[in-house]
Amino acid sequence: MDFSDIPEGHADGEEPLVFHYSRERRLEHAPQIVRDYYDGKLTAFRPGLFKALVATKANRFMLFALVLCFCVVLFNAFFGPKENAETYRGIPLVLKTFRFAESSAGEVFAVVEVGDAEKRYADSYGNGNEVVITAKFRFLDVDNQIVLDEAEKTAVYSGGKMSLGVKAQDFELSSVEALILLRNAGIDASVSLRSKISR
Repeated sequence: MDFSDIPEGHADGEEPLVFHYSRERRLEHAPQIVRDYYDGKLTAFRPGLFKALVATKANRFMLFALVLCFCVVLFNAFFGPKENAETYRGIPLVLKTFRFAESSAGEVFAVVEVGDAEKRYADSYGNGNEVVITAKFRFLDVDNQIVLDEAEKTAVYSGGKMSLGVKAQDFELSSVEALILLRNAGIDASVSLRSKISR
């Protein structure tokens, strides 16, 4: 569509303004890079991905922030708290679950491993004092519905390694929860652990 024939408004008694545009004249005073661009001599700059990420201060800052966040997530994944392990007053507790593949009935084993006592154990319970540990197991399916409830094991802990384990028939079980009760003359406590069953 040609707009050259459309009259533009102007005041009465005045002649309309006429604009003349000359690209060559404008480019005479333009910087060399602009003249090269219009002549087609300038090639488009296509940096690599890394060069683009570090091209400006803002890009470098964003790249640094992304790398820092990634490192924090990795560190937390490897060294952060795990829902199947905890140390309570110097008593290390770990819930482990696994399937016993050679069993014809398809069984799942859940074991609470109690490790060697740490220094805090003697501070909390005194040397030679024993702690009664009771582990109550609940087996859950993929919908987190309880399939088997309240399988229970009890033992007396005096600072050395020991384990409390139960087995259950595999009815498409996906995880195990263990409520661990610790009882001593002056202390009643509970610790809750959860572990997914490996396939």
